[in-house]
Amino acid sequence: MAEDKVRYIHLVTTSRLVTALFIVTLGGLSLTACSTGGTPECTTAMRAAADVSSSDNSVELLTTLAACASADDWILTLKANPGAGALLSYTTADAESLLDLSCVRAIATAVCIDAAGEGILTYELDDPRLKELNP
Repeated sequence: MAEDKVRYIHLVTTSRLVTALFIVTLGGLSLTACSTGGTPECTTAMRAAADVSSSDNSVELLTTLAACASADDWILTLKANPGAGALLSYTTADAESLLDLSCVRAIATAVCIDAAGEGILTYELDDPRLKELNP
């Protein structure tokens, strides 16, 4: 329909959180959805990792794996808080690659177990070489 419009507005807040606001107008009906990341615990941990001023935030980034509820929660929250990683922004594939690398050091977390179940990881969690890295 000619009157159907879709507008996307992207806002960036001072805490490096990218908020996407979607406004959809369909024949007079307006729907609004806002995405600011995942669960509150995951968002808090990811923001803490993003706020580290040194170039090494590996401890804080590994903490996010314990704070987030699932691989999808972690990926969504990283994309909303890209400063937690090394890139300025993350695609889903970029976030999955970082998750794959991060899970090497946190194989027992719910996020990594979920990521393995979803086929995101490029290795098996019971690989004996991983157990050597995770005493």
